[in-house]
Amino acid sequence: MLRHNKSILYKLNKLRKGIIFLSKNWRLLKNRISLQLQINVFVAQLVEQMTLNHWVRGSSPREDTP
Repeated sequence: MLRHNKSILYKLNKLRKGIIFLSKNWRLLKNRISLQLQINVFVAQLVEQMTLNHWVRGSSPREDTP
């Protein structure tokens, strides 16, 4: 029984350490994912511009056109 309790305590301690690690690093991970998504969007826009529009003037108007 004592061995079983030690095993449970060991597993609970590992779980606690994992939760602490995740909570400390969540903000860093969230910022990294956000940055990666922004880079992916930028690259996708460049690919679309080069394959479909070939930098045609007015393909992405900045003002409303009549």
